Amino acid sequence: MDRTSATETRHAVVDSGALYQLASGHSPAAVELRKQVRTGDLHLTVPMAAFSVSSSMRTCWDNECRLDHPDDGTDALRDLLDRPGIEIRQPTADFALTAGSLYAGCVDRRVVGSEVLAACHSVLLADQESVPLISTASARYCYVPLSSWDAATQLVFV
Repeated sequence: MDRTSATETRHAVVDSGALYQLASGHSPAAVELRKQVRTGDLHLTVPMAAFSVSSSMRTCWDNECRLDHPDDGTDALRDLLDRPGIEIRQPTADFALTAGSLYAGCVDRRVVGSEVLAACHSVLLADQESVPLISTASARYCYVPLSSWDAATQLVFV
């Protein structure tokens, strides 16, 4: 996941599931990545579409989790986003049109939903930035229709 030298901050894009996992999750991977963001070792860019979808989520995305989580995860998201090292990126019109075209391909394959549209924004941004994309294992289905898209984006699952 490293695009920088050892003395520079690493950079990645996160999708909606990964953002929520980083804000509220307690898996070892989520805890470690959250620590790296808080210490400034990792800079995250979040597409606005992914941020919006993440704010509506109600689970920590840990399939093994048996804890009772709050119904509203926005406080955890605010806490994470109030720290330096996370940038929410507004799309340009051309970017949104391209992401929409990617989503149309997903719809053709009957893979639909807000998480899928956010994944299209995330994979496109990661490709444009030439950085890895962090996602969750539960969101793998979002990327199946995008596998034929000509991108060299590295997917990292937490």
